[in-house]
Amino acid sequence: MPAEPDAAVAPDARTATDPRAWAWRLRRRPLVLGVVVACVAACVAWAAWAPPLAGLDASDGGAPAEPAAASSLPDVAEAARALTRDRAAAIVAGDGEALVRLTVPGSEAWATASREARLLEETELRGLEVDVGAASVVSADGSSAVVDISYRLSDHVRVDADGSRAELPAERQEARLALEWSGERWRVAEVSGSP
Repeated sequence: MPAEPDAAVAPDARTATDPRAWAWRLRRRPLVLGVVVACVAACVAWAAWAPPLAGLDASDGGAPAEPAAASSLPDVAEAARALTRDRAAAIVAGDGEALVRLTVPGSEAWATASREARLLEETELRGLEVDVGAASVVSADGSSAVVDISYRLSDHVRVDADGSRAELPAERQEARLALEWSGERWRVAEVSGSP
């Protein structure tokens, strides 16, 4: 005799479920199947294309670690030569902002460049040319380096704001540059006489 629709179900009555029933349910619901397939595909793609976790340093919140070797950075000796040429070009052009941009903000070299930038507003150097010579790396450790560099300044004329002129003879100079990697380029942190 068939059960009546309003008949009560016994509390211990259970339906048997087939362990393979989940596959049948997914086939009957294509939207759910699509979401499951998309999630699996996203996980596989992330695992294949995500950056390796070995390059992250957990001590600073997961930011990329410092370069392992200075060799992955641009050549520091050539950078010192370029910085010296750029400094001379900024001085000749009277561009104090360009002069300051070559230094590490807040460093001793930055303070000196800031003072020189103010002086460039009142002074003009005419005929100054710089011939950058050899640069030798004294030390290099990760994102900092020390480089000895030599250069020759040509004869030139300094003209002050009041019109006074001073002729300066050619001279050869040497300097020791302490450089720091800023993340985009080498910058000067300190300048001293070469020993």
